Amino acid sequence: MKYYLPRPAALRCVVTQILEEFERDGVVYLELRSSPKHTPHMTKTEYIDTIIDCIAAYPGAMTTRYLISIDQSKPLAEMQENADLAILYSSCQYVCGVDLCGNFYSANKDHSLEVLAKCKAAGLKIACHIAEDPAVADHTADLLRVIQPDRLGHATLIDPNSRDGRLVREKKMLIECCMTSNILCKSVPSYSAHHFKKWHDLGHPVLLCTDDSGTFDTSLTAEYEKAVVCWGLSEADFREMNRRAVEWVFDEGVKERLRGLFLSG
Repeated sequence: MKYYLPRPAALRCVVTQILEEFERDGVVYLELRSSPKHTPHMTKTEYIDTIIDCIAAYPGAMTTRYLISIDQSKPLAEMQENADLAILYSSCQYVCGVDLCGNFYSANKDHSLEVLAKCKAAGLKIACHIAEDPAVADHTADLLRVIQPDRLGHATLIDPNSRDGRLVREKKMLIECCMTSNILCKSVPSYSAHHFKKWHDLGHPVLLCTDDSGTFDTSLTAEYEKAVVCWGLSEADFREMNRRAVEWVFDEGVKERLRGLFLSG
């Protein structure tokens, strides 16, 4: 979510709209990812509380969890502040872990490693935006080896047969692929050349996601439709992709319910 939200009421309105849009699209489990923001009208704690309140009060059938984001382009003190908040809120049933995001060109590798190591030591599940540009190759390698994230966002430049790729495969780190986002950000040259298919054909855990659906004007259905057009994926392919990805859901209670959904369906 990349909106300037100066007041809790505005944030509440946007979050509720996002939840409604995803449920209308048929989504049964959603993760919202957003960096807590301090504005003249609310603290970071109020920001987090507002998102949690929206999730808790949402009347639909869709299950939603909040992944607190740590922006790697921010100063170390702010990264640490968000990590501390994620640790503080980790006992809340609606918070499921942390997400490393932000402009990697402005990132400090050592700061990212320090902050994520603290989160990992506290028992938090970790997702990382990673390997989106050759300029951050060393950053990618160290994050993979030192932190060993549970899930990888984008990972567009990790070749399955490279040293990094072999580690990803060995540790079974799920890759979250966002085709429209990658095309618009020019991190992949075309839909047909997207790395999703390469990892999917290897049987590696991989999942189609939307990234920021508002910014990139897409939906999960639209991402699935692109996969059908590019590679002829079938309903059975999507079902199996999602069934396998359930094992990388960070909330154990949700994971059990989703397993049951596949068994009953």
